[in-house]
Amino acid sequence: MKQKYFLVLALFGIILVSGCVQQGNNDQPGNTGSKISVPINISFTMSGTPALNQDVTLELYAKGWHPQEGLISSQIVLPENFELVSGDLSWINETPQQNEVHIVAKVKAIKTGTYNIMGTASILAGSKNEYLFVKVTKYSLTSEVSDKPFDSSGTSAQSQVIEEKSK
Repeated sequence: MKQKYFLVLALFGIILVSGCVQQGNNDQPGNTGSKISVPINISFTMSGTPALNQDVTLELYAKGWHPQEGLISSQIVLPENFELVSGDLSWINETPQQNEVHIVAKVKAIKTGTYNIMGTASILAGSKNEYLFVKVTKYSLTSEVSDKPFDSSGTSAQSQVIEEKSK
């Protein structure tokens, strides 16, 4: 009788724990798996298109859903061959009641190619990432910014190219 009771209790515990775990990870660029629910809204944009050695502006806006949690940190992660021209790439919360942040940074590409730029915001419950997929060429007319990764040939298949924010 004790073994049966213990077995039922153990099975119930396993079911309870497995129901609380969410599958999938949306932290990788281009991942279309199920999203992990972290109580943060995040917007990450680029104004203009990143031609070689031309400044563009990155903006990261993040806001926590619950004021009592506050944001712990936010940052823009530049890939190799991008440089900060002015502004900030990171922010760390020093006021627990502040649950939103707006980071603005001017950057430039110093080499042509395709790159992923990540904007991230973190709270105690986890973090959320947004990606900009960038194709840098010598001229802005042939450079691109996309919400989808570029394939090996440098084209963004099934992409919705992000419109310039400066228009």
